[in-house]
Amino acid sequence: MNKLKNLVDRLKEPSSWAALASAMLALGISVDPGLWQHLALAGTGVSGLLAFFMGEKGPAKPKE
Repeated sequence: MNKLKNLVDRLKEPSSWAALASAMLALGISVDPGLWQHLALAGTGVSGLLAFFMGEKGPAKPKE
């Protein structure tokens, strides 16, 4: 579980995405632009749903 958390933490960093893109480029891996568009759209939808159902964290409201 610790390795998974470490991977998730790394994926939150922009430099990790840049390194991944560089590695893919060096290996000659390319992705169809249409596929990228569908992946981005799906990611946006999932993010929107998660944002809707997750509560915001902020200062606790004082009890009256």
